[in-house]
Amino acid sequence: MNKFQIYFLKILIRNFIVVEAFVYIIYMFFMFFTQSKYIARYGATLKDIFIYDVMRSPVFISQTLPVSFIVAVVVTFIILIRTTEITAYVSIGGSLLSILKVLVFLSIFVSVIMFFLTEFVVPKSQAKSNDYKIKYIEKREEVRVTTLNNFWIKDKNSFIQVGTIDIINKKLFDIKFIDLDENGKIVKVRYISQADYIEGKKWSILDYKDVDTTDVPKIVKEEKNFIQDNDFFTRLVDVSLVFQPKELTFSELKKIVKFYKSKGLSYSLHMCYYYNKIANILNVVLLVIVVLPFLIDLSRGFSYIRAAGNGIVIVFLYFIAQSTFFSMGKSGVMPPFWSNFLGYFIFISIGLFGYYRKRKLFYV
Repeated sequence: MNKFQIYFLKILIRNFIVVEAFVYIIYMFFMFFTQSKYIARYGATLKDIFIYDVMRSPVFISQTLPVSFIVAVVVTFIILIRTTEITAYVSIGGSLLSILKVLVFLSIFVSVIMFFLTEFVVPKSQAKSNDYKIKYIEKREEVRVTTLNNFWIKDKNSFIQVGTIDIINKKLFDIKFIDLDENGKIVKVRYISQADYIEGKKWSILDYKDVDTTDVPKIVKEEKNFIQDNDFFTRLVDVSLVFQPKELTFSELKKIVKFYKSKGLSYSLHMCYYYNKIANILNVVLLVIVVLPFLIDLSRGFSYIRAAGNGIVIVFLYFIAQSTFFSMGKSGVMPPFWSNFLGYFIFISIGLFGYYRKRKLFYV
């Protein structure tokens, strides 16, 4: 990097830190006062509320990083254009393309931080902050949703019904396998009263019955207790199945999609959230590339307000479009992929138009 690129990078990082810190302080004040109701309701202390808000910080930071970075980019360019430093750089043969490379490099770095936060830090932060709130603010015992009832699933030529799935204790109750022939006729029904998880893929099966229903129903096999390797049961009690898709990590979403797909279940909602996580991480890279040509104007009639307005309007319209498309994807109106990336193609086209209009400034 040349000296101006290093200089530009330092100013941008400084502005980014200042903007993010300012937004975080505003957030802390807002959350602190809105949650003061816990003092009267539960007798919580100011210290408890403050600790709870700090524990939730990774969630807020991961959500505000893209916007804070774009605001920092807008502020940096307005400062450099106002001091004529950008004009001087271009007049001595510098290209804005070299600055764009610095922006893309830093935006990719921010995206990596967002991935790390959303995949590893945020899930643990949410779990610990919720536990802290229940224990120290609400002062009650935690009650978790531990069971799923009357769960049906299709597996090849069989239908499987599980009366109760105990997620926490990893137990299954009242399991029924209904096997069909090629004509759709029930030929066999297998009953399991209870299945208890042991380790790995091993399960303890209690009260197993195999009933032949091709003619007159009759029990052809019956066992009181035996151990069996069952990968299907192991995946069925995965605790991630009871979480909301937005609370899951990439690996958990991918695992659930694979499981649902193999069993013929609808997985479009989970796939929609999977693509949404990717889109959210890449938002900052896209917005940097799209916004830049609309911030630059080296003419005498340059207006700081207009430049800032261009950047803010583009960011605002982008997030409105992404939110709308994502809602349509969750409701099944749009395919999961297009509900998250249609906005990318639209705004990339807008960005290319902006670069074409000011191509002389980006000429190497």
